Amino acid sequence: MKNKVLVNVAGSATRKIALFTVVNLGYDFIEFQSPEDLKFKHSLLKDSIIMLLHEINYATYERDFEMIKEVSNKKIKVLLIIDRYETKVIDDAIEAGANDIIVLPLKEEMLKSKIKNILANIVKPFELEEDNEYSYIDDTIIDHEIIRADRGNYSISLVMVELHSINEEEIIELIEKLKSRLRETDLVMRYGPLKLLLICPFTGKENIVEVENKVRMLVKENFNKFKNKASVTIYGISYPKDGERARELIELLDEGIMNSRLLGRIRGTFSDIRKEEIETYKKLFNKKY
Repeated sequence: MKNKVLVNVAGSATRKIALFTVVNLGYDFIEFQSPEDLKFKHSLLKDSIIMLLHEINYATYERDFEMIKEVSNKKIKVLLIIDRYETKVIDDAIEAGANDIIVLPLKEEMLKSKIKNILANIVKPFELEEDNEYSYIDDTIIDHEIIRADRGNYSISLVMVELHSINEEEIIELIEKLKSRLRETDLVMRYGPLKLLLICPFTGKENIVEVENKVRMLVKENFNKFKNKASVTIYGISYPKDGERARELIELLDEGIMNSRLLGRIRGTFSDIRKEEIETYKKLFNKKY
């Protein structure tokens, strides 16, 4: 059975380009019309579905995100299409599980490239070791490093890096440059299409900022080489000070990245922030790390 892409795109021109690209890459597509239709087709064909391509309806976008949360996972990648740039909608989309977001209008070649990049990442994930490939890091890799740290009685720092407006080729090049800048004992791994996870043995919590600064400096040095206006969100923790199990550490990193992204949105006056967000910001500022 061929791998399939679930599709719901309203715009005629965009829909034609999307469907043509999916078929041209050798995949089948299944169109859905509603959350109920999506649930039915997902439950029927979930073993062969590898991607969800969906155009957001602004009248019902909150319902759309709940629908996406139900089907998004490590196997199914989510590419969303929106027709305007709104920070709140984009942040909610990422939180719901979107792997990439297309903001219309967009040139035909760019749309094709976005679809190809996500499908290529499913079929040919970034190579971490000589004989193994991962599209997402496995908890067992962190567990293995924890066992080694316990035996050697040393700390480990974990730094998550979320990349913004950087394409697949640029990410791979950035990873290679980052590897050469860090120590040989440090690991640089993909935690998804737009995230990296750095595992740094022999590095205590007090030295995390040094690792973070190396990432920031590398992005700054290569800023003019990126096709788009690239940026990064970074958050670091350490073992055993912040957590003792792989899953606990990963959840802390995910939460830290989300909070850092949320705080990074405070760029205008405080009155620009929606009332329901103010309490969230207050809690983040008062939280003790």
